[in-house]
Amino acid sequence: MSTIEYRCRWKPGEAFGQTALSAIACRHTRDTEDVSLIHAELVEKLHFGDDAVLLAMDSEGVDDVLAAVTQAAQRRTAQLDHGATVHQFLIQPGAADVDFGAASVVWRLDSAVAAELIELLTEMHDHPGAGHHYVDISAPADMLVLSQNEYPLKGERARSGPKQRPHYFDKSSGQPLSS
Repeated sequence: MSTIEYRCRWKPGEAFGQTALSAIACRHTRDTEDVSLIHAELVEKLHFGDDAVLLAMDSEGVDDVLAAVTQAAQRRTAQLDHGATVHQFLIQPGAADVDFGAASVVWRLDSAVAAELIELLTEMHDHPGAGHHYVDISAPADMLVLSQNEYPLKGERARSGPKQRPHYFDKSSGQPLSS
């Protein structure tokens, strides 16, 4: 089944943070296989037994989030419409928190946290493949896990939304984790 999805993309060959906002282009497509994967949620006991915010992305999702965080760093605000979920990025002094709504995720970040996200997302963009990075935040957990091509299982094109939940797996054994 095809649905219209909106996808914001960075133009290849242009550096992040040093280009005009014209480097960010938006388009729509009816090809659901061409839509990036971006899924954010609070996951219990994800990081060494502690709760953590998981931002799971495929490579295209990394590019989309990187473009949005870069725009927010430049303009103090950015919005990324992704399927059923709207991600709003706000730059506020001293902030490092994520608020989950029914169809939205609000990312309040100070400029240092935004710069760290840009650096880590650029690293993920430059080295596509499975991997993750950790970022200290303050709420609703102490840790944000940026994950590329790890969650959900390969081949599944989960859509962000309040009722969607990805399937998690153990990287070493490949076995599903219990919820």
